[in-house]
Amino acid sequence: MSDRLSRIRLLMGDECLNRLQNSSVLVIGLGAVGSYTVEALARSGVGRLELVDFDLINETNINRQLYALTSTVGQFKHDVAARRVKDINPNCRVSSRRMFVDENNIRDLLAEEKWDFVMDAIDPVGPKVQLIKALVESGLQFLSSMGAACRTDPTKIKIGALDKIRTCPLAAAVKKRLKKEKISLSIPCIYSEESAIIGKSKIEEILPTVHPADIPSQVQDSHAKELQSELVSPPQWVDGEYQRGRARRPLGSLPTLTGIFGLTAANEIILRLSGFVPERR
Repeated sequence: MSDRLSRIRLLMGDECLNRLQNSSVLVIGLGAVGSYTVEALARSGVGRLELVDFDLINETNINRQLYALTSTVGQFKHDVAARRVKDINPNCRVSSRRMFVDENNIRDLLAEEKWDFVMDAIDPVGPKVQLIKALVESGLQFLSSMGAACRTDPTKIKIGALDKIRTCPLAAAVKKRLKKEKISLSIPCIYSEESAIIGKSKIEEILPTVHPADIPSQVQDSHAKELQSELVSPPQWVDGEYQRGRARRPLGSLPTLTGIFGLTAANEIILRLSGFVPERR
């Protein structure tokens, strides 16, 4: 039993492994959370992966994103991700594309194949809400990642319904918009019960151009309104690159927490796709 998936087989058995090998997963967003999700799915033997991201790798990604290395700075995340998956599991049918997911292309993307699972690992609130809305309407199985930055306690990471989340500013913004869209808030999410670690002074130091929905709950509404006038209207050219979406301030993050988010999400996907039910001794 020397093949690369032998340990999966030892734990789950042939039937569960076969389900994984015959499953397809669409991962949207290949940053800190998405990169680790893809890593575990590839190593678990998932048979088909489609990887979607718009961004280039830059040096600030190196502290937390799996594909960010000195040798990959300046390359597209989706290209690096696909090459890595092939190196891990040559039998995986992997494809990738550079795409900024929004309301204009989401439904076509979801309809291209009969996906067994979709992982939402994107950050911008507007596109995230549109993606969730399309996923709910499609009836596809999915998991949506809420905020992983600005946290240090891995024991607070949970999987549960969006409407149960109380400490995540991103989740609060998503809930507010989904309510307007009349979408159920019982959607499955990975999130942290730990409050975000950031203060108003840090926000002002880092970047004055902020999407108000992304501002942590500790910041007063008056400050959010003050920043609202400084939003960047998409699209724009920055350093020769076509940018999509509003400018978002950088958030402090550890490689540990964001990676654990991604691996925990992958674990949930693997268990759901395989149908594996652990028997405890």
